[in-house]
Amino acid sequence: MKRLLVLFLFAASAFPALSQTYLQYNSRTLFDASENPVSKAFYADTSRRFAFNFFLPTITSNAAFTGEGNVTFKSMIFEGVTKTQDLAIGEGKVNRLVLSGNTYLVAFRMLKGVKYNKELGITWQVRNDGNFKITNESLGIFGSVSRFTQTDYADIFNNSGYNVSYHQFAFNYREDLNKRLSVGVKLSYLSGITYNRVNVSKSAFSADTDNDSYDIYLKGRYRSNIGYNEDFDQSYLNPGFQNPGAAITLGMSYKFRGGYYLMANVKDLGGIKWNNELYQYDLDQTFTVNQASQPGSISRLKTSLRNTIRSSVKQTGFLSPINSKAEILINKDYNNYQPNLILSKSLFNYAGDLVLVNNYHVKNMVFSLSTGYNTAKYLGIGAQFMVKNENTEFFIGSDQLFKTVNTIKAASASDASISTGHTAASFNIGFSAKFGPVLEHMMNASRIPGIDNPREGEGFFRRIFHKRGKSKKYDNKEPKF
Repeated sequence: MKRLLVLFLFAASAFPALSQTYLQYNSRTLFDASENPVSKAFYADTSRRFAFNFFLPTITSNAAFTGEGNVTFKSMIFEGVTKTQDLAIGEGKVNRLVLSGNTYLVAFRMLKGVKYNKELGITWQVRNDGNFKITNESLGIFGSVSRFTQTDYADIFNNSGYNVSYHQFAFNYREDLNKRLSVGVKLSYLSGITYNRVNVSKSAFSADTDNDSYDIYLKGRYRSNIGYNEDFDQSYLNPGFQNPGAAITLGMSYKFRGGYYLMANVKDLGGIKWNNELYQYDLDQTFTVNQASQPGSISRLKTSLRNTIRSSVKQTGFLSPINSKAEILINKDYNNYQPNLILSKSLFNYAGDLVLVNNYHVKNMVFSLSTGYNTAKYLGIGAQFMVKNENTEFFIGSDQLFKTVNTIKAASASDASISTGHTAASFNIGFSAKFGPVLEHMMNASRIPGIDNPREGEGFFRRIFHKRGKSKKYDNKEPKF
């Protein structure tokens, strides 16, 4: 039961919610338009005016563990044991644990006007983001101390990482500035749910084989909005103003002559102000474990560590940035084949992705295959099936298809050997539909929003970037490549 719980937390990114799925980029779905505000979700003359997910959550999640400690990690979550016999000790090697999830509880968007393709929307999503660096020795200490053959080691427990989850309420708006250039913005209010960050800046291990004991020195800091004596309950999930934050996403797209399409975003630039009840634990102490070869030595170490951390607690406010990113997408369509090359880089940490998404359109179906490289040093192969027409869309897929299948098999059989290479799991699913009147071009309709009222049709960004009466005529036609 415990292994299944750990697996669920791993596959669901530690929260029923972060990851963007690159398989949806440039798909003109409601999810794509909500994530990339410059993207269009409507087709003039055929799409109905309003798009909604009808409170059916759109879920994307992703998790991966990479590094030489994979065998140990998989034995812990799949078999409930700690295998460290092949783990390299004392060589300074690290592992990466990446967690992300993104669930749209509510997503609504409307086509405000055919002229300039003005669209606006509102969303409510729950996000989770985690990134940890874990040394081999930190995994090995849970196995057998006998693996630590040297008398002294320095900085072998220098781990760091964070996990944060929050509500995000957003307003989206996009419009065309001219036939080639479009802009979009996403303004968000954030409400923090959980925050955990650990950083061990200095550590040491010293063994005394004659007295069957060892010393572990740790210096670092741990921050959390959940105290040691508190349990996570429903109250943390409720959105509010206790841990407020804000973020902005800016996007632009440009259609080049020759058929190339460029989209660029600066995403979720902002942070969360955690209230003065945030717990901060500072640690600078040596722990001695006697009778190290006897059963229960690791439990005694954990108890001593826990008691020391509790005694050092203080409460303070804290401002934390969220995982802001810069992204670029390059595309050129070849009839039914649509390739998208995507580069995504986090602004405040090392994380990044380089992904090629290949979409094949067959009538109202889209078959997608992606290949991506993550800076955590793993390669992901994903696939997605989507049914999509002008007014309905449903997709299901995985950014880590084969690894997800292997993870499920290994968990079901409680056999870590089934899963080879790095450990990963990913799952994406979503649905939305459009309703209301069809918005048509002026050649086909008796009334177009923005025609009866000239100011309605002008466009918000055009009022900023163009002087009234001096902007070039916009005929709403696609550019000829």
